[in-house]
Amino acid sequence: MRALSSELTEIYMTMGTRKTKQVIISDKKPTCEYISSKKLGRQQTYALLNKKLIHQAPNFVPLITMAVSFIFILLIAIMAKHSMNVPPTRYNPIELGATRNIDLTAFKDCKTIQVYNPIRKKRVGESSLRFDQNSLRCLHVSFDSFLKKSETVMDKFGAVEVNGDIYTGWFNQRIFHTAPLVLNLMHNLYLSNKDIKAIATVANHPERTPLRAKIHVLDQEKTHLLLPMVLGIAIPISIACFIVPLVEERKYHLLTLQKIAGVSMARYWCVNFLWDYITFFSYSIVYTIILALSPIEGYSFSHKMYAMLLMNIYGVPGLALIYLLSIYFYCTMWSAFLIAVLIQVGTGIFSYIVYWNIFLDNDIIFYIWAIFPTFALMDGISNVYTETKEEEYCEQACEDDEDCDKKDMCATIPQCCVSTIFKFEDPGILVVICYMLITAVFLFIAICVVESRKTRKMFSSKRDIKTLHSATHPYDDRDVVELKQYVAEQDLQSSLKKRFMVDQLEYKILKKVNSLDTISFIVNEGQSLALFGSHHSGKSHVAGQLIGHTNFAFGDIFIDGIELKYEPKKALAKMSFVPQDHGLWETFTPREILRFFCMLRGVVPNDIKGILRDLSSAFIMGSYMDKPIRGISVDRRRKVNIALALIAQPTVTILDEPTRGLAPRTSREIWNVLRYKRFLGKTLIFTTSNAIELEALADRVLIYNEGEMWAFGNAQYLRSRYTKGFYLDVKLKIDGGNAEEAKDNLYKDAENLVRFVTFLHEDSELQVRIDNCFKFYLPVPIVSYSFLYGSMEKNKRRLNIAEYGVSQGTIQDVFNAIEANRNV
Repeated sequence: MRALSSELTEIYMTMGTRKTKQVIISDKKPTCEYISSKKLGRQQTYALLNKKLIHQAPNFVPLITMAVSFIFILLIAIMAKHSMNVPPTRYNPIELGATRNIDLTAFKDCKTIQVYNPIRKKRVGESSLRFDQNSLRCLHVSFDSFLKKSETVMDKFGAVEVNGDIYTGWFNQRIFHTAPLVLNLMHNLYLSNKDIKAIATVANHPERTPLRAKIHVLDQEKTHLLLPMVLGIAIPISIACFIVPLVEERKYHLLTLQKIAGVSMARYWCVNFLWDYITFFSYSIVYTIILALSPIEGYSFSHKMYAMLLMNIYGVPGLALIYLLSIYFYCTMWSAFLIAVLIQVGTGIFSYIVYWNIFLDNDIIFYIWAIFPTFALMDGISNVYTETKEEEYCEQACEDDEDCDKKDMCATIPQCCVSTIFKFEDPGILVVICYMLITAVFLFIAICVVESRKTRKMFSSKRDIKTLHSATHPYDDRDVVELKQYVAEQDLQSSLKKRFMVDQLEYKILKKVNSLDTISFIVNEGQSLALFGSHHSGKSHVAGQLIGHTNFAFGDIFIDGIELKYEPKKALAKMSFVPQDHGLWETFTPREILRFFCMLRGVVPNDIKGILRDLSSAFIMGSYMDKPIRGISVDRRRKVNIALALIAQPTVTILDEPTRGLAPRTSREIWNVLRYKRFLGKTLIFTTSNAIELEALADRVLIYNEGEMWAFGNAQYLRSRYTKGFYLDVKLKIDGGNAEEAKDNLYKDAENLVRFVTFLHEDSELQVRIDNCFKFYLPVPIVSYSFLYGSMEKNKRRLNIAEYGVSQGTIQDVFNAIEANRNV
């Protein structure tokens, strides 16, 4: 005889599903067909490309990045236009000599006229060094005698001695422009002494910059760093955006679900590269247009095409670097994005600045740092600029030389011999192109090696497995020990016949401990197993091990005769998985994501519509099948999660906390579907900390805590074995003529009830009282339900009982009892 009770949540779930539209379609007969293995690869590739189109095409982050980069290019170009531009002709004249209103008649009787305080002006594009009568000093001695008495000559700009018709000029070679200044003074004194009313001035026009000097300026990084610096920031930010969807898929178990659905990592990376490179190519076109519109000078159309070529070649190693980083840095999407940007900028701009400013164009440093793609890109674009400016300067020099023929400039100007930019000599770009391609090959090989090592390490350990063994403790449950022994004694032939068998699966392997906490169990066809434990007890860790997502080395897992360690692809083809959180792309609609996984599983396209219709009816999803997932509730998202796991009728379904935090009605609808799948012969293994969910779904219960297998059996057996006594819930009537009388009557009835329960068992305990509702615990070793119910019915009227109920302890009580015994 079983005495059970229902909790309020279970009652609510039952009431809430009486009038439901839920229709569960039978799958005793296959409702779909599967395409051949030859066509499966093409269908998976199409599905992966379609996923990229739906999920990444609406991504506005790269567009925002390009807009910001465009503004950044404009600002830097405008600020650096004057400071970094080397025009073909320098025009910055310096005005020297007398001012227009100077009067020199007062200096006719002076032996020496000295310039001691000229008028200076200096600003961008205009400089002058002039003198008026206040800037001159009249001396009655020779300037030679005056200098002998002076302590310094740094304040002497020059002087003119007048001896009849003989004029002697004194220049100061330590001060610029004193020669033309003194000559101008001498000229104007001569005009004044001859009574000629005229004032002469001097304008100093520096000579045009020679070709060699211009090229030398380029070599000294004065003009060719602007565009590389701009693109050295913009391009890494743009390409770093590609890490965001990769990290999202790893963090939210989407990559795991795709692998379980049959996608190989080789196809996954190839499709990612194909889509991402085409997208990056479109970005490079946009950047080329930005360069055409920006005020950055010095690039012809053909050389802008060379810059675009370099950007596209950079995309190959750049994407490979992003893919490699996504394997290691996937804690959060934006931290991974920031790390990708910092690494590329650090190996690009920082290395480039150090290379030019500290190592001064050192060849050894160049050949070392050119392995970094961003550095190679910046150096290549710098060489494109240098080549462009050299061609421009050569054309200008040829125009100034009457004997020069533009078709044969090499004969007249040796520096201007025509050469292609595709060369290994400076300023060619073949070196950086080769470096970028070699780096790309190296990075893709590194990705293959890392993926291969991760697969091998998933089922291996640094320690010798033969020296390890399962731990046993004196307080271990007898049934657990017998089950572990039974599973361990299964030979290979017996193991191959089991639907799902786990043999000594370890929690973790410690460095210096040979004993391992392990679990073992067998789940047959049409059965369900619950891994029950408290929060943070390691249940999700075990769920990850069961699908090969979390590593293990000592234990073994068999699915329909296939060992997960050695044939993971075949084993996963028979399984499906529901992660505890996430597992969905928010930009998809339920219909789109269900269709996507149907295609990955190899369902014939014509049958996908029928599968979606069946799943929509089973989970009552018709009202939101075409709404974006980001806009639907958590309960509805969870239905989509579980619907994904039931595509293609998997033999074994692993569910991690399938209904945690969901509304009772939603939980009941999900349980209905899962129970029906179990009825049809499917195997369910789920983790839970919810006793009601356990009662609704589980045939067997494995009580688990941090690697230790505490108990195993069905729920009723565990309650009978580990809990003692029963719970008695009583609700008293409230009667009386007024409130005070009712209160007094309730007080007396409560005292009578407590005495009655104490009579039933002297160690009984009142655990909860809320007004007229009481919950007692009676630790009776052996319960005689006939005596119990007979006593309650006889005294029901006397005790003024409105209603009562009897229940056993819950699975949580079982867990608490085992925990208390193990801690003794």
